[in-house]
Amino acid sequence: MAMFRNGLSKVIKFVNNVSRETYIVAILTVFSCGTLSTYYAWTRKTRRHYAMFSDQNYYKDAVEILKGYTPAISYLGEPVTAKPLSPFDPASVVGNELSVVIKIPVLGPKGKGHLFSFASREKENTKFEIYRLDFEQYTKEYTKRWTFYINKNKLTEEMETKQTVLDKVEVKEE
Repeated sequence: MAMFRNGLSKVIKFVNNVSRETYIVAILTVFSCGTLSTYYAWTRKTRRHYAMFSDQNYYKDAVEILKGYTPAISYLGEPVTAKPLSPFDPASVVGNELSVVIKIPVLGPKGKGHLFSFASREKENTKFEIYRLDFEQYTKEYTKRWTFYINKNKLTEEMETKQTVLDKVEVKEE
């Protein structure tokens, strides 16, 4: 116990001899190191989460289809590069287990834009199918967006499903 009091009195004497500026510098150093390490950990985790989307077929297939779309290539130039999804854009990924819409930033030597990939699947743990792709080009003057790809097989399946549901609904006549 005496050793603890002796050590504590040495700490108190040291603290009393430290200037106010040293306290401020120490506090700012601890605060900035904590803030930077928290920010680094958050961005690393978020980037890893969004990198997971770039491995999915609805991302890769969408970019490949875009590379074959002549109007987009003439606007962007070649080679077209797909950038990672932005963790700071809430519209970059919207969806659930069965459907997803992602906003992929694309860049070429002549311009930049966004590729919107709409995909869905029947059940969890099955492959997503792209049913629509939109391209958005933007410049300082304007933004223009249009649909350039529709998977007619997927669209037909959805329309048949909706028609089946409508057929089952009984219409009451008065």
